[in-house]
Amino acid sequence: MVRDMISNDVSNLTGMILVSTPMIPIKYLKKTMIYICKHDTEGTVGVIVNKPIPGMQAHSILKKLHIDTSNISNVNIHYGGAEEIDQCFMLHSDDFMLRGSVVINNHIALTINGDLIKSLSLRTGATHKLICMGCCLWEPYQLEDEISANYWVPIPQDNALLFGSDKTMWESALLKIGGHTNVFAGSSGNA
Repeated sequence: MVRDMISNDVSNLTGMILVSTPMIPIKYLKKTMIYICKHDTEGTVGVIVNKPIPGMQAHSILKKLHIDTSNISNVNIHYGGAEEIDQCFMLHSDDFMLRGSVVINNHIALTINGDLIKSLSLRTGATHKLICMGCCLWEPYQLEDEISANYWVPIPQDNALLFGSDKTMWESALLKIGGHTNVFAGSSGNA
């Protein structure tokens, strides 16, 4: 069962969730989960999905734009990554699409910037949504090297993990693959 949860095929990680292992050396990526929006020979783009920015919510952004928020559900804003930090990325279910929305995988879409604000200000919207400021970028084959170094474990898309609000989502992801925070200690080889 554990083997079924872990992807050995790193040729196409689009739509997968990367779970950081305790071995990852980059401090801000510790205990993170990243949804991969694009993975090909040009590189990889993903957004961190489990790091809400304290005190930052969609209502605060919309109010600054003088948009009435009385009939709009509030959404936490997440730290999506250290790159493109001035860009808003919204992962959402594909039951609500705008002109600029792109379907990624398994009914998950991505909307960026202007279309994002438009979608928030409408009285209807996606069933599931997650807003991130910034993203994570990897050069071609850089992510594959990090997976080989056991910094990441790729797992299939799981909407409960992707759109969950549980503060222990990272721990829940490790448990789903049969691990604990110490399961990777001293291990090496391919993830």
